[in-house]
Amino acid sequence: MSRSPTPRTRPALASRLARVGLAAGIAAPALATLTAPASAQSSPCMAIQKHIEERKAIVARLQALGGKKKSLDPKEACALFGKLVANGASTLKWAETNKDWCQVPDSFVEGMRNDHTRATSLKEQACGAAAKQAEMERKASCMDVQKHLEERKAIVARLQALGGKKKSLEPKEACALFGKLVANGASTLKWAETNKDWCQVPDSFVEGMKNDHSRATSLKEQACGAAAKQAEMERKARQQAQQGGGGLLGGPGLSGEYKIPQGAL
Repeated sequence: MSRSPTPRTRPALASRLARVGLAAGIAAPALATLTAPASAQSSPCMAIQKHIEERKAIVARLQALGGKKKSLDPKEACALFGKLVANGASTLKWAETNKDWCQVPDSFVEGMRNDHTRATSLKEQACGAAAKQAEMERKASCMDVQKHLEERKAIVARLQALGGKKKSLEPKEACALFGKLVANGASTLKWAETNKDWCQVPDSFVEGMKNDHSRATSLKEQACGAAAKQAEMERKARQQAQQGGGGLLGGPGLSGEYKIPQGAL
């Protein structure tokens, strides 16, 4: 046999349900007449508190992010409305399961259902916008290869222009340029492997790029090796000159050249 609610018990559950009105669109006066059973101070009736606090936090987050313009990043809005919908579903389940025992008014359940429907619709809109944004970003990423290829063409053109007919370069400069070519190859390969499926990058392009990158890496090692040797010979020449040694180093020691292998570019 149930006991009559005490004066302190009556407003307890009503006040908690009233706070759902922040997002559920339930007017507080409509809940003021709620009479809670004595058991409202224990589980399961007090479980509504968790749902209410969670819902308030989600709504506050949405309002804070929206700011004055009431606009959100679609991806973030999708996630937040997803949480709001999940909260609405669990709150409705609680209300329908405990309606009789916790004396939940029909107005609360109906209002919660309406709010849940609105939140579901907003979630679909936000997630749809997020999907479109993601698709546009992926399409834009497919065009990024153009930047890599243009940069690569410029580096190769520079190598060819400096090498001239003799296909030879100053080792230090060759080392720097082949370093840029290797860096470009690494970034182009990363793009190709990341976007291969979405951008439908052919296997032949990836394989060719890997081979070209391997050759560029080998040429860079040769050029930088020659540059290091030249620098060491120049250092020794300066040291010898300072010590008053006889003769200057001839040949490629002080004015060395790095010959680009035939067909390398």
